[in-house]
Amino acid sequence: MQSRTLSVVSLLSKSGKERLRLNRNQKLTLFCLCLVNFTSYLSYSVIAPFYPQEAARKGMREAVSGFVFSVYALTMMIFSPIFGKLVPILGTRFIFFNGIFFAGASNILFGLLDMAESTLTFTLLSFLVRIFEALGASAFSTASYAIVLNLYPQHISTV
Repeated sequence: MQSRTLSVVSLLSKSGKERLRLNRNQKLTLFCLCLVNFTSYLSYSVIAPFYPQEAARKGMREAVSGFVFSVYALTMMIFSPIFGKLVPILGTRFIFFNGIFFAGASNILFGLLDMAESTLTFTLLSFLVRIFEALGASAFSTASYAIVLNLYPQHISTV
């Protein structure tokens, strides 16, 4: 008796044996998009061991410190659909590269937060920088999905 299990490849191809063939440009683009997204999420999470201690030293309560982490995800949730609407208007390259620049500059500024003198200044700048970082990340993340869809129109479900 033959198995009737369906796979993604069998659904996309008539013979079930067709493989996704990528040219050099497609491979390089996919690699760069993966690298950018990986480093973005790396910079998002690398502060977890350091920031709570620094925030406590500056006088910030633990709950507020947790909100600094949460505001990143909240901002991405709100602005990703907005950037999705802006991609056809402004273009994927514009949104992608400006998002990378915005997120990168915000990461550098986040590293300089220890220079803030008062607790209030440190708290406000922490929220502001994390919101700007999330804006940049949601911009290039949304644009990278559009780039993948344009680069692999025949293989949307497998890439």
